[in-house]
Amino acid sequence: MPSFGKKSKKVRLPELLSKFSNLLPVVVLLALLFLCPELLPGQSSENFSKSELLAKTEGLLSRYAYDSVSFFLLPLVAEMDTLGVDPDPVDLKLQYTLAASWVRQDKREKAITLLLPLWRKGNNSGNWGVAVDAALLLSQLYQDLHQPEESRQWVARASNLIQQWQLDDRSAAAAIRFGTWHSQFGYNDSVRYFADQALRFLDKHDPSIALACAYTLSGSALEESDYRSSVREHARAIPILRQLKDYVTLSDRLHGITLIHYRAGNIQKSLDYNDSTIVACYEAIKADRPETNTLSGAYLIRGRAYRRLNQLDSALYYMRRGYSEEIRYLTNQEREKILEAAEQFKNEEQMARIREQDRMLRFQKFRLTGVLIFTGLIILLSVVMIYFYSRLNRSHDVNLKQARQLSEANQRLKDSLERQTMLQSEIHHRVKNNLQVIISLLELQKLEMSDRVAAANLEAMSGRIFSMAALHDLLYLKDGEEVIDIHLYTLKLCDYLSSMTKGTAPEFQLDIPSILFNLETLMPIGIILNELLTNSLKYANRPGHLLRISIQLQEEGEAMYRLRYQDNGPGFPEGTIPHREGGLGKYLLEKMTQQLRGTLESSNDNGATFSIVFYEKVTAKIRRETSN
Repeated sequence: MPSFGKKSKKVRLPELLSKFSNLLPVVVLLALLFLCPELLPGQSSENFSKSELLAKTEGLLSRYAYDSVSFFLLPLVAEMDTLGVDPDPVDLKLQYTLAASWVRQDKREKAITLLLPLWRKGNNSGNWGVAVDAALLLSQLYQDLHQPEESRQWVARASNLIQQWQLDDRSAAAAIRFGTWHSQFGYNDSVRYFADQALRFLDKHDPSIALACAYTLSGSALEESDYRSSVREHARAIPILRQLKDYVTLSDRLHGITLIHYRAGNIQKSLDYNDSTIVACYEAIKADRPETNTLSGAYLIRGRAYRRLNQLDSALYYMRRGYSEEIRYLTNQEREKILEAAEQFKNEEQMARIREQDRMLRFQKFRLTGVLIFTGLIILLSVVMIYFYSRLNRSHDVNLKQARQLSEANQRLKDSLERQTMLQSEIHHRVKNNLQVIISLLELQKLEMSDRVAAANLEAMSGRIFSMAALHDLLYLKDGEEVIDIHLYTLKLCDYLSSMTKGTAPEFQLDIPSILFNLETLMPIGIILNELLTNSLKYANRPGHLLRISIQLQEEGEAMYRLRYQDNGPGFPEGTIPHREGGLGKYLLEKMTQQLRGTLESSNDNGATFSIVFYEKVTAKIRRETSN
């Protein structure tokens, strides 16, 4: 639990690195599939009946384990579609659970494509409950996509089914959906009516998410007309969410109450609820719930509240914490937005100092003017002399003070930048070590495998992971810089794959200039080079034949490049890269090329030849500045 009014402890490096490990879910999942075969979909379906699988996935959904839900259900749903058999009620519920997990992961289009046929299947088979649930979820999706008419039609269909087949257990959900629709699209007069309807259908002694949503909806309807009643309605949802341990929703609701008090000018109440909001956010983090930006918002509103109380030191402290938390959140979501948030924090901090200095200067000027006017009534000549002397002295003092403050601020920024650079370098080092550990584990697993195909797949995966580890290793050696020489990187990748070759090592002919690229551009290039080198070492390296590999890079325009790769192997049987169903190598080549907004061409020219035209993801401004 955070302590307020005291300086917070510095975040330790292991805690920060544990958060950064969330960047590796795909690598860990692939490794688990090979290290733990019992997790494969085919074997999971043998160990669970459909009813047990439904209960298991619903539990995973309630614990925010959306990737695990997709892992278990996606193969089963695909098998249902392939067989084309009439689904039973459990099958329909499994499909709905999968769609719900996609909705919570913001995969709206995929969820809609699954829910539309699910609605029809529920209607045709008489599973009205599933049909109603699908319609309500479709209404929510179209509302999120800002399609009010489609959203209204789907909630109306759900309501008609509820009335026709007397599905009273879903009446509250339909009322809440109606109320949410009216609230978002500006029909606030009807929101309270639907909130009361939902509460009428719900058992107020049985805590549920629906009951909490109904109270929240009722509170939202009263925010503009009666904020005290609105707070009371919102507050009724708080103990329900605490009992359900839904800390993510709890922190969001508490933050909403905080904002209501803040806008109403009730600053002390706002601070009280802000305390509870921050505690709930840390409870959510402790329970490993999905991360939101509520914590940063809570710190920021606390800082603004202290600013309105004229407690500027506390205000500045919590504004700093708020923006620091926002920067950490954005780092996990989108690295491109970090600079914008940092700039916003710096500008607001600077504006706060400028406003404070302006207020002090205006006060001093007013006081000085009053003294001068009063003294001028006594003797005019003395006033003129004192006035100019005083102005010169005060101006000099202010200049000295501002120079001292500016020097101190510059020193703090310099120290902060040095710490950030050191921490960033350490992160790259730790990530490289973690990836190297994964490569070692895969190599150990490969030694124990008798299946040559599986062993080859593990070796290919080791190469892909190394292509990422090499980037972080080079970034670590760059000591804070965020650009890498592609020539050095290609050499490192070729040396590694050459060392993994059995027999005679290939001969590399590299015509690659020393061009600096950022991480976002080099990551896909590294995966492409790894796939091409692995393919050559696998198919073009024949006994008694020295394998020669040529790699060229040319700049063809503003941030536009052409990468040409050629080996002296037998080439492709059909003249182009073959297409295999489920081939991961070709899939990675195409997807990485698409990420770089490029094109991929393959042909036979005394061996397999690839020509890839791509664009740098970020403009060359960083590279030019680094060169200068």
